[in-house]
Amino acid sequence: MIFMMLAERKPEARNNTRRTEHHTVTGELLVQAPSDFSHSIAFMRGFTPMASEQRFTRNSVTRALMVDGRAAVLELTGTRDPERLAFRLHAADPLSEDARVRALRRVRFQFGLDDDLAPFYALAEGDRPFSHVVTQLYGMHHVKFPSAFEIAVWAVLMQRTPMAQARLVKRALVERFGAPLEVDGTTHWAFPEPHAMVAAGPSALADVVSHEKKASALFTLASAFSEVKDEFLRTAPLVEAEAWLRALPMIGDFSSVFILFRGLGRLGRFAAQSRELAEAARRVYRAPNLSDAEALARGERYGEWKGYWALYLRASGFVGMPAS
Repeated sequence: MIFMMLAERKPEARNNTRRTEHHTVTGELLVQAPSDFSHSIAFMRGFTPMASEQRFTRNSVTRALMVDGRAAVLELTGTRDPERLAFRLHAADPLSEDARVRALRRVRFQFGLDDDLAPFYALAEGDRPFSHVVTQLYGMHHVKFPSAFEIAVWAVLMQRTPMAQARLVKRALVERFGAPLEVDGTTHWAFPEPHAMVAAGPSALADVVSHEKKASALFTLASAFSEVKDEFLRTAPLVEAEAWLRALPMIGDFSSVFILFRGLGRLGRFAAQSRELAEAARRVYRAPNLSDAEALARGERYGEWKGYWALYLRASGFVGMPAS
């Protein structure tokens, strides 16, 4: 499969009331079929941790990301061909070829564009109750946080804090240590890279977070993630990756599973323990008397795809899924 296809690369000047000028790369990303980008947009619209951090149309999403210490803005749009997504990558100054490739690799991973769902769907054909879930969510790929560092920060901020307040603190961190880029009259803010928070120091973090323990934890997180690449955490043995995360301050069992699942695409532990997931299984399989362990055992037939089974099962509760 072709990893990515870049189309025309051109610097583009955009003029608005502030006469903002930036450079734009346009092209297409190939998507592993089957795929339906509308499911990704629907998920992101309702994903609370990143609420207000992206812009949507019916078939597109626009958000900022950091590339080598600078803000860039990505527009990702569905096309008539479900196996192709059009992109526009904006930056204040031209990005090098290497920087573009690394940024688009991150996008591919975040949106699960290389996930081949065919083997998963083949297994679901013999699971009649669950096949209804697949029909409803057909083509849904696993959407993740843009980086493991961002989700780790969120895992700390949300502890013993109302969701709305945690979002405000996250936004304050972004505006203090991240970077903006204006595109078409809208200013997009990119979440900071770890080294930016390390350079700022724990006292600066405490000024924003107003919580000494969390500020200290965030500084340690930033220091750790500045030394380790996401690729290591994605590919290291699961036990090793989980142990690395658990060694971080304020990252316990729940947070480590959350980061592995929604930040690193490692679905195995997510499928192994979850009361919400067990309840979804009881509903979909119309088996209200199953224990949590018995309900989750319904996914054993999916083997290495059990994580995707769990992902679809949980998503079924958000789309008005019939039970059978």
